[in-house]
Amino acid sequence: MRITMALPKLTTPSFTTTLPDTKTVVEFRPWLVGDKKALLIAMQADDKDQLRRTIFDVLGKCILTPGVDVGKLPAVDVSWLMMHVRMRSDSDVIELALQIKDCTQKPDCVRRVKVDLNEVVVKFHPDHTSKIALTDTIGLKMRAPTLNEAQTYFALADTDKSADPEGIVQLYFDVIAMCIGSVFDGDEVTMASDVSPADLRDFISSMTDQQFSKIETFFKTMPALHHKIETVCKDCGRKIEYELNGLTDFFG
Repeated sequence: MRITMALPKLTTPSFTTTLPDTKTVVEFRPWLVGDKKALLIAMQADDKDQLRRTIFDVLGKCILTPGVDVGKLPAVDVSWLMMHVRMRSDSDVIELALQIKDCTQKPDCVRRVKVDLNEVVVKFHPDHTSKIALTDTIGLKMRAPTLNEAQTYFALADTDKSADPEGIVQLYFDVIAMCIGSVFDGDEVTMASDVSPADLRDFISSMTDQQFSKIETFFKTMPALHHKIETVCKDCGRKIEYELNGLTDFFG
């Protein structure tokens, strides 16, 4: 008769961090080997949607605080949490391959640099505000977009709209509408959740360019992970400055 022995059970340490936007204190554990394998596969696939889904899945497993839904957190909170999980799981230092544009010696010049994640900060733009005045009495209260919404918004803004102009513009307006928390007219406040998506789109369509640009400014000035790199091209000797902003700049 063969006797099987039980393997020892490994314990995992836990840590806490305060999310920069919601100010929520979150307890988390490091990722495990299986989690890291999934992240590496997603990064190698060069598919941003797959990488985002994998990040959500891994963070969902690592978060120990009850009631924290990664999919509903503001984009900057997800980025901050991912960075801290990575620091506690692997190393405080990451190595990035930066393309040196306009190198006079090598057109495909790449400079490898190391970034200490302890030096990464959240950049809060002085012009960022969630309360947007459209007229003297009418305005909006925006909510911070989730990582899905933020990445969709910026991807659409840079998309060639000639392929499917109507569909792309429609999705662009849908993302904006989803981030409207409420509409106020003087003291009267209407929650966006009480309004149909079609009515919200019509409301956005009725804005002037100047009014709509205020909403675009809201997205463009959102808080994000930020780090400035100064390096020198080994081939042409030119001093190079890079600004890293957001999750994908740091983790592909």
